[in-house]
Amino acid sequence: MHIRLMQLRDLPRMRAHFGWAHYICGKLAVTSGPQSVLAKHIQRYLARRTDSAKASFDAQHGTETCIRCYDIRYSAICGEFLKEMLTSVPEPLSEYGFVDVGSGKGAAILHARNFPFLRYYGVELNLQLVESALRNCRAYSVSTSIACDNCGAYSDPTRRTCGVSWVCGDFLRWSIPKEPLLFFLNNPFPPALNIPALEHIEASVAQSPHPALLVFRQPSASTARYLDLSKVWRPLRLAPYWRIYARQ
Repeated sequence: MHIRLMQLRDLPRMRAHFGWAHYICGKLAVTSGPQSVLAKHIQRYLARRTDSAKASFDAQHGTETCIRCYDIRYSAICGEFLKEMLTSVPEPLSEYGFVDVGSGKGAAILHARNFPFLRYYGVELNLQLVESALRNCRAYSVSTSIACDNCGAYSDPTRRTCGVSWVCGDFLRWSIPKEPLLFFLNNPFPPALNIPALEHIEASVAQSPHPALLVFRQPSASTARYLDLSKVWRPLRLAPYWRIYARQ
């Protein structure tokens, strides 16, 4: 199916916080006339709603994920957005491990723990963010009564472990496990590094017999073009704000 047709097909899937309306307003906002003013007003309202949802999650679980870190390029994913993407994957997630590329303070990992992945990997270069992610994982485990042996929150073997492995280091140098994996990228790098990150994933996938999935949120134009022309990835969903691929 043509890329544009797939985007139109999958636009209604962006239901979280009326993502489809945000997208349409983005198109109207760059026009001239009263519709532009109204569209920008709606976009600001929806952005505030998203920020409020992130803050509510932190207040509920005693975590600290939603505060932006502009100096080190960090912004947490909203749980409803991640749920929207993962529930759009037309394959059973229970067969895969979840890899958050550029995991920041761990928000995506925490939300992904509500899905039946085999295990979880958070890969982040910045030590300060990794330490925050560890604290958040412990707090979330206490709040949800899920064991967090890797993070040290519980030691009771009768509790279900969280299965999270935190990796502090350069993703481009990380030795990717040879197992079925879903790679999640919340646009974690400057555009110049997105393609090297994808090439690193593709090199690992080529050496593994296992299936792989790729979920990329808000790719840059150059990254989207790279994925459109890729012979490694087969598009499954192409919503305007996020894309889902399976290994060819």
